[in-house]
Amino acid sequence: MNKYNKVIFVCNYAANYAGNFIASLNNLAKKLEHNTKIIFIFPKSAVIENWEIDLSNYQIVYSDFQSKNLIKTIVKNIDRTDKVIIHLHFVSALLLIKLRRLTDSKNLLVYHQHMTIKHNWKMPIKGLLLRALASKNIIYIGVSPYVYKDLCQEVGKNRCRLVVNAIDTKRLVTTDYHNNNILIFGTNFKGKGVDLAIEAIRTSRIASKVKLEIVTHNIENVKKLIIQQYKEIPRFVKIRGTSTNISELYKNSFLFLSPSRAEAFSYSVVEAAYSGNQVIASDIPGQNTLKNIPGIYWIEKNNAYQLKKCIEKAYYSQNDRLTNVNLLNAEKYIEKHYSLDSWSNKIIDIYNE
Repeated sequence: MNKYNKVIFVCNYAANYAGNFIASLNNLAKKLEHNTKIIFIFPKSAVIENWEIDLSNYQIVYSDFQSKNLIKTIVKNIDRTDKVIIHLHFVSALLLIKLRRLTDSKNLLVYHQHMTIKHNWKMPIKGLLLRALASKNIIYIGVSPYVYKDLCQEVGKNRCRLVVNAIDTKRLVTTDYHNNNILIFGTNFKGKGVDLAIEAIRTSRIASKVKLEIVTHNIENVKKLIIQQYKEIPRFVKIRGTSTNISELYKNSFLFLSPSRAEAFSYSVVEAAYSGNQVIASDIPGQNTLKNIPGIYWIEKNNAYQLKKCIEKAYYSQNDRLTNVNLLNAEKYIEKHYSLDSWSNKIIDIYNE
């Protein structure tokens, strides 16, 4: 990192919890801060967020994220003598074109692609614009092999790198606590496959023995969607709001469901497996890259019948020796391959290229 004296993290992020995203950047900043000035730029709406991770050691700037104003904020924090890395998160890739004049031989742009890239008529046009008009001094990072593949197709393999996301294991508690609760995250009701989970449990042998806990930012919307389909909310369904104490959610469940229809990278699958939950996940791009984690049940996309059979199997195998061995092996594997330190070291290697 001797090449650069400043790193600016541009983060269009204002969630009500810091999560693995802020934890990862904080860990990276700690590794850089000894000889590098660290600046975080967040949206103005993030001012009110009381995140559980302390960033007070670094300069925090709040900005309007409309491109013209955001660029002014970035420029304002770069001195003429600086050699800067501008690392962008959750912003449009087309912003890179407008940032071209900030990128010369001494500065580097790093664009982090966190979400899946939409495959439509705009994709090749966007790729052509980025190849032709954005600076050549850009590195693109994909958070999963699926996202990385799309990036390579869009902007060319030579400028793309793969760094799989990390999880903050310090905020999780590993447990062998047994109960009858099944957990699913359901703010994106259809996308996360909540409808499939309800149907699978409704038609299962254990509908009267379990509770499906749906965690969502919008409780009333989830209620509305369930009632539209079933005329009522099934007795086994419990809907609750989100929590900053993610560990408690996993701790109070024996099984986590991720029958998603689309994913870029599933933090929650990794977190749940690490926490000691059995996990059922759909075999889809962006999520099936986690197949090396021991013990996860994999089902076909949109297959409520397979989901039902796996839920029943997980319920009846809670105390099996093989299940417990798989849970322990999953914890060890995740600690080794998805740690914050491993992620940070890979990012620093990219900075040093």
